[in-house]
Amino acid sequence: MGDDTETGGAGFEPFYVAGDYPVRDDVVAPAEAVGLEELGAWSIDPAASAERRRQVSDFLLTIQ
Repeated sequence: MGDDTETGGAGFEPFYVAGDYPVRDDVVAPAEAVGLEELGAWSIDPAASAERRRQVSDFLLTIQ
């Protein structure tokens, strides 16, 4: 979606507002946005998440 500009271009414009954080690493957050560090946001480790989901799925199969 969008283009290769810093703001994501016209296609990304409706989402390029403070409070919406781009997941693309080539698009910078809007200037008015609170930094993710200040916000206290955390990022997800996909491999650890997948392992946890596998464990939960296995557990659910054992209790059915």
